[in-house]
Amino acid sequence: MKKSLILLSVLAFFGCANTNNVEVAKEVKKLENKEYKISKIIVKDTNKEYSNSSNWSLIIEDNKLGMFVGCNRIFSAIKQENNNIYYKNPASTKMMCPNQVMEVENAVASSLTSMQIIENGLENDKVKIIFE
Repeated sequence: MKKSLILLSVLAFFGCANTNNVEVAKEVKKLENKEYKISKIIVKDTNKEYSNSSNWSLIIEDNKLGMFVGCNRIFSAIKQENNNIYYKNPASTKMMCPNQVMEVENAVASSLTSMQIIENGLENDKVKIIFE
């Protein structure tokens, strides 16, 4: 009887233990090899919002990225890890385009260091790119 009582006490003690320190696995977000249609780009320092007017897209294929936001093509090798995408040596074509197109392209091109992968796009401290 004593052994049963001790066993029940030990089980009750550990059963009521604090479980706040248990880590829950976070969902890892990764962009798949496919084309993502871009619906909107928000430039954070000016709060300017640009809507897609010419088939904006971002294509991921085998750790490479290609992007079109109106005039020039932007391309880069990438690495995806910990819900982020890291750009390696981004480059672009250099055609001259209307001012508004160049504004959004320059904002995007200057932000290509790393971006957090969010539910509906990509984001960093400079821009937010929203997918359709």
